[in-house]
Amino acid sequence: MALRWGVVSAGLIATDFASVLSSLPRSEHQVAYIGTQHPQHKATVLLCLAAGKAVLCEKPMGVNAAEVREMAAEARARGLFLMEGLWSRFFPAMDALWSVLAQGTVGDLRVAHAEFGFDMCGHVSRATDWAQAGGSLLDLGIYCVQFISLVFGGQKPEKISAVGRLHETGVDDTVSVLLQYPGGVHGTFTCSISMQLSNVAFVRGTKGMAQ
Repeated sequence: MALRWGVVSAGLIATDFASVLSSLPRSEHQVAYIGTQHPQHKATVLLCLAAGKAVLCEKPMGVNAAEVREMAAEARARGLFLMEGLWSRFFPAMDALWSVLAQGTVGDLRVAHAEFGFDMCGHVSRATDWAQAGGSLLDLGIYCVQFISLVFGGQKPEKISAVGRLHETGVDDTVSVLLQYPGGVHGTFTCSISMQLSNVAFVRGTKGMAQ
C-alpha cells in the first residue's frame, strides 16, 4: 500500500511539507500531519487519533502542558504514534553536535545557549494575536527549549527564571530564560517576535565549545 498522508490545514508550512512528501519513497504507513493554528491543534489531533491515524503535529503540539498531556495519553491508550513536528531536531548540524558531545570534545558540559528572533509583527498577524496563542515562546522559543533539553538529556530543570517584554496585544514579545539543572549546569535562551537576534545555538564545556 502506498504511503498516504493526510495534510490537515492549508498554508505556507503545510504546502512546503506536502511538497517535500512528494519526493520521499513510498511505504505502508498512514499518517496525518496537523498544520492548523495553535489553538486548533488539540481538537484536530484527538479527532485523527480517534480515527486510528498516526499523527505528526506541527509545533507547538498544544498551547499548554495540560493539552499535551491529554493528547499523549490518548495516543498511548490507542497505541498510536504521536509526534511534535520540530524539524530542527533532524538538522545535520544536530547530528554533528551529538557526535561532538558523545566524543567528549568539549569536555564536561557546563552551559548551553540559544537565540532565535526576527520581526514577525508586521507580516504574521497570528504572532501578536492572543486568541491564536501568539507570542515569542510558542512560535520561536520552543526551538530554543528543545535544543537545551536535548543537550541536557531531557532532564527537568531544577529552577526556571524568566524576564521579558509584552507586546501591546498582551502576548510575549521578547523573553530571556535561565534554566538551572542538577550539577550546577545551566541553559539560557532569548526569543523575540519583534527584532532580529543572532539566531545561533552553542554549548560550552571544560575543553571548549561547539556552535
